[in-house]
Amino acid sequence: MYRIKYALLILALLLPATSAPRGTVFDAAGQVGHILDPRNGRPGGSWRQVTVTASNAALADGLSTAFCLMSEAGVNRMSDGFRGKLFA
Repeated sequence: MYRIKYALLILALLLPATSAPRGTVFDAAGQVGHILDPRNGRPGGSWRQVTVTASNAALADGLSTAFCLMSEAGVNRMSDGFRGKLFA
């Protein structure tokens, strides 16, 4: 019983969000993903899937989507100031 309470406390402090560029696709071949790169307006994504935990769900969701379009170095630079975790 105590372990369950501890796990729930952890989830309450850090909320997860996962983004996957090809999690939803627009073509039968599964090549055109739903995450669009604002630099060129085309579907993009450097990662198969990115999961981020943060202090609130909206922040985790926004970061996981943005990180899909970034290089590993870019993700590391951006995530330095956040208390959450990144799982790519």
